[in-house]
Amino acid sequence: MSGVRRSPCGVGLAVRALPGVLMMLPALVLGLVSPPEARAQQPAAGVSAADAASPAEAQVLAVLDRLFDGMRARDGDVVASAFHPQAALAVAPEGGPPEAPPQVTPAADFIASVGAGGPPFHEPYFAPEVRIDGNLAHVWTFFRFYAGDRFSHCGTNSFQLLRTVDGWSIVFAAYSRQTVDCPEG
Repeated sequence: MSGVRRSPCGVGLAVRALPGVLMMLPALVLGLVSPPEARAQQPAAGVSAADAASPAEAQVLAVLDRLFDGMRARDGDVVASAFHPQAALAVAPEGGPPEAPPQVTPAADFIASVGAGGPPFHEPYFAPEVRIDGNLAHVWTFFRFYAGDRFSHCGTNSFQLLRTVDGWSIVFAAYSRQTVDCPEG
C-alpha cells in the first residue's frame, strides 16, 4: 500500500505522519505532551478507505469502514450491511499452541450483540494489506479494540470478501486477540 512502511516489529507506519511526529519532538522532550502510556485510553484514529492505494482497494476497505462505523454507533443494521447473510466469524485463541478449537460463530450472533446497545465499540485498523482477484478479496490488518474509551485488546483481522451484484460483502472474518504487547498502531 503506498504511503505505508513496515517497522521492524511488523506494524505499518504511515510515512505522512512523520512530519507531525517531528514537530512534536520538542514538546515530548519538554514533557508538554503525554507519553504513549498516558494516552493508552484514547482510541487511535486508524486508517480508512480514503488511504487505499487504488480505487479497487478503496471499494473493499469501504466495507470495513462501514462495519467499524456501525460498531462504533452500535447499529446492528449497518454492521449487517457489511456481511453476507451466511457469513461467519472466528477468533484464534490467545498465546501459544491452541489448547481448544477456535470459536466459529455465525455473523448474525455478532450483529445481534452489536445492536444490543452499550458503549461504542471502536476498532481502528492499521496498515491493511488488500489482495483482490476478480470477485474475491482478502484484507489482513492490525487493529486495536476499545469498549467506549477503555482499551480492551489488539490483534490481527483477516477478512474474506466476495463481490456479488450487490457489491462487496464479508463472508468470513477471523481475528487474533491479545492483551499484551499491543503496539500503538
